[in-house]
Amino acid sequence: MQVAIDKTSDGNCVFVAVRNSNHFGAAAYYAEMAAQREMIGLVFTIGAINHMAPWGGAEAVLGNNPFAIAFPTPGDFPIVLDMACSVAARGKIIVAAKEGKPIHGDWANGPDRLPTTSAAEALKGFVIRVGGPKGYALTLTIGLLSTMLSGAFFGRDVGDLYEETTEPHNSGHLFGVLPVAAFDEPASYAARVQKAINDIRSVEKAPGVEKIFLPGERESLAKMVQLS
Repeated sequence: MQVAIDKTSDGNCVFVAVRNSNHFGAAAYYAEMAAQREMIGLVFTIGAINHMAPWGGAEAVLGNNPFAIAFPTPGDFPIVLDMACSVAARGKIIVAAKEGKPIHGDWANGPDRLPTTSAAEALKGFVIRVGGPKGYALTLTIGLLSTMLSGAFFGRDVGDLYEETTEPHNSGHLFGVLPVAAFDEPASYAARVQKAINDIRSVEKAPGVEKIFLPGERESLAKMVQLS
């Protein structure tokens, strides 16, 4: 991401493909690097373990392939989408298994390919994609974006982050930056974003709801509490 940011010095939009990597933590971290510099940041990565089946399949050959997009705003925090393509991350299932706790029935299928509330059985099966066939198409697309330009592993070549700890995984990422100034005056962009935020916040609220939050806002507020 830093390479992408540095290459925008001539005003161009930039994408950087990565291979021979591994699990890189939270995708939002890198997207926010761009947002802090008046750029829209885009981050895509392939998961370092296959634990999702394609739509209509019963074998895991896809990861949950997270991605993040961050928009700079005039406020105290950027608007940040950071999500995987599964209903729940495998890490949450691992924690539940260690603690002997059940999981939600829509998180994963067991080895019998049926939904399960047993975390232990879920780890023998595969996670359930978000949005049915749309989630399958989304995770496939992000996996291709993360690997096809760099030569990183995809499909059956992907290893197991949790079991294969001595072999290189050749995970792939794609980092992109869209400098606001390459499209319009930053002040004009900021005004449009602020109006968009106002439109979202001003909608009639559902019963029991006090505030409409923007993507990434809760995390930003939590970070402020930790730092105070």
